[in-house]
Amino acid sequence: MSQRGLVEEAFSTLGSPDWADPSAEGWADTQSKICLMPTFDLIGGSAIGSTGSRLLALLVLEHGRLSRGMAASTLWPGTSDKRASANLRTTLWRINSASPRLIDGNTSSLELAPNWGSDLNEAQRLARLLTAPADLQTWVPPAEEVPSIVATLSTDLLTDWYDDWALDHRERWRQLRLHALESLGSQLIQRNSSALAIEAVGVAVSIEPLRESAHRVLISAHLSDGNLSEALQVHRRYRDRLHRELGVEPSPHMTALMAEAFGP
Repeated sequence: MSQRGLVEEAFSTLGSPDWADPSAEGWADTQSKICLMPTFDLIGGSAIGSTGSRLLALLVLEHGRLSRGMAASTLWPGTSDKRASANLRTTLWRINSASPRLIDGNTSSLELAPNWGSDLNEAQRLARLLTAPADLQTWVPPAEEVPSIVATLSTDLLTDWYDDWALDHRERWRQLRLHALESLGSQLIQRNSSALAIEAVGVAVSIEPLRESAHRVLISAHLSDGNLSEALQVHRRYRDRLHRELGVEPSPHMTALMAEAFGP
């Protein structure tokens, strides 16, 4: 199954949990959605071309609202302001001709129409719920929803676009989902669901093999499960790779974790 299929299956499986609030900004039903994960797709609208797709994606990434000047300079950075503004007007005309009421605008700003949302907004809301401080967390994911949540958080953003602004937002999403997977893993360890914790944080490790915080959670999950040899193997693979690729040793946090489990 493709990554897009996995994301759609994940949201379908999740149904309408607490984090998918239809009244919240950016929420979308399956009839009118701008998909950015893993690539761009417009569900419920007509084809709008490459430049139109980039304008819509940029609007989603900027929380649904953007000044005309910022949109033009971001999408056409190598042209004059006059040329960029003209390009923007042409792009808006093509979008509105193909899919009316997709973008609302005036002489100074553009805004995504309220009946359109995005898979990214839904995924970001989920990730932020998972990474909220412990005293502010209001939602605990049921065990049966964890595989679908992990599938959502394992999906990258606009993988076939290499514009600077797309790369910046891809990195922001990468960091957010890594923190969310680690937080989910830690929560699952506390709930004695070490197998699910290993599944969740294992994805974080595969996304960023040199990320120590993810390895610490993975080791903690194995220790919680009583699998000391697995914990040792994870630590050794991480330590060896870190030394080989960066020439450094694990941090004192990792050393303390291993010393607590196996002695100094």
